[in-house]
Amino acid sequence: MIPLLANQNEDLESIELFNKEMADMYMAFFKGSQKSFKDDVWEESRSSDSSLKIKLDFSEFETLQLRFSEAITIKVCDNKTVKLTPCGLAKWLFLKIKSSDSVSYRASWYLDNLKMLFRFLSDNHLASLTVEDLQSYFGLLLTHDYKNNEFVRRYSSPAYSSRLKWVHLVEMSAVLRIYQIDPFIKSISKAELNENLNKACLRQMDMTLADYQTGSTFDYLGLDIAKHYIDYCASFYEENLVFATALTQALNKMNLDLHKGSSDSPWEDLLCSKNSVNNEIFCNHVAKFLKKNANSIVAFRQEVLDEIADKLGLEVNALDTHEFIRALMFARFYEQHTKSRTAIFEEFRGSFNDELICSEPESNINFKNLSLERFDRIVDEVIKRNKGDLPLKRRNINNRLKSLSISNRLDFKRFIQDVEAAGVTTLVSYTGYRASEYGFPKNSIKTEPNFEIRDVAYTPFRFFLEWVVPKTCGELIIKREITLSCTILTYQLTELTKFEENGFALFSKGKLTSVEASKIVYNLVNRLWLEFPERYSVFKELDVVENKDTSNPQYNNLIEKYDLKLSFVKELLALKKKLRYHCAIRKLSMRSYIGENGSTVRFLRTLELFIKGKLENQDKELLEQKLGPLTIAKIREPDFVLSKETADAVRTEFIADTHYATPHALRHVWAEAVLQRYKGNVGKRIRSNFKHMDNRFFNTYINGKEIRAIMDMAKLTTINSIVRYWINKIQDQKDQYYSGFQKFIQKALYGTKTDAERSKLIEIISDTRVVDLNSLPTNDCLLRIGTFSNAKCSHGGKPKPHLAKPSFCLGCVNANFEASHYDGTMAYIKQDLDILRDKGLPFWLKEESLGTVTKALKRIEELNRANQIYGKAISYLQQSIEIAKSNGAY
Repeated sequence: MIPLLANQNEDLESIELFNKEMADMYMAFFKGSQKSFKDDVWEESRSSDSSLKIKLDFSEFETLQLRFSEAITIKVCDNKTVKLTPCGLAKWLFLKIKSSDSVSYRASWYLDNLKMLFRFLSDNHLASLTVEDLQSYFGLLLTHDYKNNEFVRRYSSPAYSSRLKWVHLVEMSAVLRIYQIDPFIKSISKAELNENLNKACLRQMDMTLADYQTGSTFDYLGLDIAKHYIDYCASFYEENLVFATALTQALNKMNLDLHKGSSDSPWEDLLCSKNSVNNEIFCNHVAKFLKKNANSIVAFRQEVLDEIADKLGLEVNALDTHEFIRALMFARFYEQHTKSRTAIFEEFRGSFNDELICSEPESNINFKNLSLERFDRIVDEVIKRNKGDLPLKRRNINNRLKSLSISNRLDFKRFIQDVEAAGVTTLVSYTGYRASEYGFPKNSIKTEPNFEIRDVAYTPFRFFLEWVVPKTCGELIIKREITLSCTILTYQLTELTKFEENGFALFSKGKLTSVEASKIVYNLVNRLWLEFPERYSVFKELDVVENKDTSNPQYNNLIEKYDLKLSFVKELLALKKKLRYHCAIRKLSMRSYIGENGSTVRFLRTLELFIKGKLENQDKELLEQKLGPLTIAKIREPDFVLSKETADAVRTEFIADTHYATPHALRHVWAEAVLQRYKGNVGKRIRSNFKHMDNRFFNTYINGKEIRAIMDMAKLTTINSIVRYWINKIQDQKDQYYSGFQKFIQKALYGTKTDAERSKLIEIISDTRVVDLNSLPTNDCLLRIGTFSNAKCSHGGKPKPHLAKPSFCLGCVNANFEASHYDGTMAYIKQDLDILRDKGLPFWLKEESLGTVTKALKRIEELNRANQIYGKAISYLQQSIEIAKSNGAY
């Protein structure tokens, strides 16, 4: 048994008084129990059902992680005190709060809260919980569980009734004061608790405490999952935008409203391909708009940008390549006045250095000698090849409509809204705004020239959205910077959704309030979620590999692409299985039936069929797997009354901890993307949108208190992701290059043999060793306990991350340097290379640059061991160093 007293030599009378009080409270809680409060595990039958056991395990309170204090003194009577261990305090507090309640499974929720409270105090080195700590503490409760002595990130927020309702901080604070304990929970009023819990709900879930208490929850998607959904949505959007936009414009031309039906509707005649004048007119309009729009839409597709870059001899994945090509085409198709295309082209060409290109381009074009006219011809060739054969003839247009299962007005609406949803979801992931902030017109976006020297060569424009932020600023117009990708998306969506100039850039409905706009965005973001796991190209390719489908013509290529022995492939397979399972649960929870009076009935009817044993086996298994035994036993009781309220409660339990896409979930994903934007594993769409931006772009936005809280949570997730990524990489022996942080991981991995041991190591490093993260173009800085004085930016033994620069970071023990940081490194040492190669400068002016380039060379040589594509860059850096040495008193 774990000792409850910190000092076994306490006064005997004090010990007897304490033991008697504990025994009385224990028996009041577990009536008729034959066991003792001194047991480490309290396990008793539930009072209303002897077949169901309630288990309360106090053994974890003995662990170092929960030991926020060595001893806590409580007063047992006048002038009599005892000193308790954390385990003793936990049992005493539990019984003080719960002994008057009946035994139920809810007792375990309160015990879990106690564990999380003790761990929060321990991790933050706090002697007591104050009002100032409440928002951080509640943020933790809303986003994490406590399992196996560690905090584990949740898929979704817990129901209020299963966690926050059982916090009891006010009651515990009162108990501590009554017993004259030096309070580890300071005086907290109910009003203070609710105020801070409301703020935590708004920050973490974008909902009020009142909404949360009525049953709303928030799903934490995370970048590791969301990047796949974003890639799927962006691909779906690009593949269908040309045809969908032509359909919308053709329908507008014929004065047909997708959102209005009528008894004499011309829709059937419109889609009748035989002897229909309307069909002929409609197809002519579609063909005209296809020809008009195709080039300006296809030009910005991801694969088109990649192909153009390769044709031009540019590095496809470089920081600046996509942004430069996008900017030139934006000036061609949308914005001809802010800055000339000639100026954009010449500025980039002047900064281009072909010595630093890693991959071999498809063509032998020398970009330095390329003209703007030749650039345009290459772009036109690529666009023409990628837009393929447009369905310009009436027969082809009707066949395309048939292939999309479009046979009436609702089918038109479904297809166009699917494309709209894909585009809006992509835009939400790129901006990180609240759902209520997207009701802006196209003319609220302002374009300005970029005058920043560092990135003007490939970012010639800056874009600002001037619009309201209703939740924090009311009707005040706020100016916020957005990316070129966001601007292009907005322009495209305006054309897709425009109907009678409704004023919105993103919606196909008329003008709405910010609240109504918020609902539309919410519905659009999750519209494609349930079909995504089945239709996502990566998951479909994994199906071919996993099922050994040799009849697939791509099978041999796919088994090379997805080696089932590699960790990242195993993680993808697990993710595919999990998301399909979660979506099956969500679909069953939303299944509709026609009621007796013709109304729609959903989950209540599903439960009725389940109770009567008439549900299909597959659906029955889902319910039995997800619902707890107490719930199943209750709803199968003969006298159980199934009402809408009880069906809603069961549905909440059924869909708990299943992933779901929401605008606020993507807000959290945006925060993670900001922290990982220079890395290669953030998804190709996110990487393309964010990678060229440095911290200046985000500083104004992330300074607000609310977004800082989201960023803090994102840091924890990102640190875990980086640690897991490198443990898997090193375990797979896929790379032979190690910077400071990777060397630390390699040493930590020594001696681990099982997956369980490696999972535990990930938790330990993420939760207890790494204390901060700073994302830089040249590396990730993962500040670790024990390295403060060794950090290159350290002053007086304290790290100063704001002083970060390549000369510090490239040789630091806390640096995580990957192949994805190559481009940023080369961009940031460009000035140092110019200095080294300038023979007119004295050597003493070159010394710092020489050190920086030497460190960069070492990092890139390490990359080259794993993937030998950096030879030209290595030679260029070596040559620069030799020029500097030969031109000075080295």
